[in-house]
This record gives sequence, C-alpha cells and structure tokens, in this order.
Amino acid sequence: MREADIRPQQFDDLRMEARARDVAWLRSRHATFAAANCPACQGRADRAAYEKLGFRWDRCGVCATAFMNPRPSPETLAEFYARSELYRVWNDVIFPATRDVRRTRIFRPRMDRLLDLCVRHGLAGGCLVEVGAAHGILCEEAGRTGRFSRVIAIEPSAVQAQTCRDLGIETLEAPVESVCGLDGVADVVAAFEVVEHLSDPAAAVRAMTRLLKPGGLLMLSTPNVDGFEIATLDSASDSVYPEHVTLFTPIGMRRMVEDAGLALVELSTPGQLDADIVRGKAMSGVLDLSTQPFLHRVLVERWEELGGPFQSFLAASGQSSHMWCAARRVV
Repeated sequence: MREADIRPQQFDDLRMEARARDVAWLRSRHATFAAANCPACQGRADRAAYEKLGFRWDRCGVCATAFMNPRPSPETLAEFYARSELYRVWNDVIFPATRDVRRTRIFRPRMDRLLDLCVRHGLAGGCLVEVGAAHGILCEEAGRTGRFSRVIAIEPSAVQAQTCRDLGIETLEAPVESVCGLDGVADVVAAFEVVEHLSDPAAAVRAMTRLLKPGGLLMLSTPNVDGFEIATLDSASDSVYPEHVTLFTPIGMRRMVEDAGLALVELSTPGQLDADIVRGKAMSGVLDLSTQPFLHRVLVERWEELGGPFQSFLAASGQSSHMWCAARRVV
C-alpha cells in the first residue's frame, strides 16, 4: 500500500488549507491550555520532544510518551473537533473518494486481524463495540462477517454518527466516557486511531474497559512515536500535528492499559507505510538523505527492490510507527 492510495495528492491543498484554519483556531485558545503530566502513566516530563506551529510536545521521563504540554482541556478539544474544517473535508470529499480502496486496503485487513485475535484468545463473537466509528466501515465489515450478534458504533461527531446511522448501524452519539447502559455488554471493544486525539486517553480506556465483559478484549491502534517514520522525520512527520495531543510509546501503551485493569496480550507494529512516507518526504525535499547513505539506498536508489522487505522488517521487529495493542479484562 502507498500513502497516495489513501491520501490522494489532488486533495493535498484542500486538506492543508482546512488543517491550517483548524490549527489557527486551536492556537487562539492556547492561553487556556494547562500543564500536565504524561497522559499514559502520569509520569513527569523530563525533556522537550517537538516544537511545531506554536505548540510543544514533551517526553515523559518514565515511559517516553510524547504529549502536548501545555495541553487543551477536554472541552476545548471537543469544540475543536466539532467545528473542524479538516474533518468536514475528510467527510465530504476525501473519504468518499477513497472509500472503496480504504475498505479493501485498510478495513477488511483490519477486521481480519481483529477476528484472528479473537480466535487466538478464545472469543467466538458476541457483541462488538467500536469507539470512534467515524464513517462506519469497520462496523459494516463486522456485520458482514456474521461473527458478531450485535455491532454498536460509539461516535461523538454528529456528522459521522449520522453517517453510521444511515448505514443501519446501532449508533450512540457521545464520547465513550459519557456512555451509559452498556457496562459489561461487549465481548470486543475496538478503537482504531482514536486515543492519540484525546485530552485524557487513560480515562477513555477506563471507560472502554467498563464496557467489556470479564475476559473481553480491547483492541487499540495508534501511532508509535518510537517507530521508524516518526523517529526519522521528527517534527516533519505528519503524525506530529496539533490534533495528535499524545504520541505513545509501546511502554506507555502497556502502562495505560494495565492501569485500567487490563492484561496485555499483544503489542505489535503491523504498519505498511513508514518507508513510503519517509521516501515521499525525501523525494519532495523535506528530508535530506545525503548524509544517510543506507536510507538513500533503500528508499531511493533501490526502492523497488528493497522498499517492501524493509517495511516488512519494520513491522515484524516492532519498529513501525503504526502500533496495535490488545488487552483483556481480567475481572
């Protein structure tokens, strides 16, 4: 898979203009931000990580998670997402144009991986809850498998919640922390590319844990700040952007789920795009590889030969910037 397959370049200007307006709005609220400890483990920051667009991310001295500090309140972030022009562009333009390829290249493989985890950990199906269901494709795919007797979407965005309802998906329009009446209902709770956007991700994980039956499985995906793409590009990475207020390390993810009363069963980095993204930055002049002959050879000179195997190595060795975490509720 290439980055251009899911983020077509013809929409780059539209996307970046909308994103710039969103960032300007959030920056205008910067005086209301508050200093914080690490959202993953409550450790204290011990060094700066990134400075970008008027925002700062620090590194935790315990788990090395990078987090915006000072950071916006949950209320400010809720308003930010509710009024986001970028999310409107994604919903109205980019996602409809890429829906089919995303279904084929992202959501079906994601569902296959989720089902494989269920089988390996003895879950036959039952109720699946997706937190941050967005456009509802994963919920659709879950329904099509016939493996789940009930599929529920939790989506705080009014526009995206309506998209899920229009697809016939049982939908709750609320943040997961506010959901009532579903405690102990779910065999599986999934939240893909969600926790990095939240002011208090640990509180959200605790709320997701409440939804699980004893023995139920929580599945999360999020950027891995220590993975190849982010570590190589540093603040030039598109993952380092104000909507990503927390960028976890594997250690931080482990601490967060274990503190919620879950037992970690798998932590992996099955990413497919690190090499392609870094190559794209090099080819566009954002990243200079002239002093990195090995990366220049892999990503430029012998890309067709070495690019795929290199990405496979990153995924298999835990070095991709795309991370999966699976954990079980033990009580």
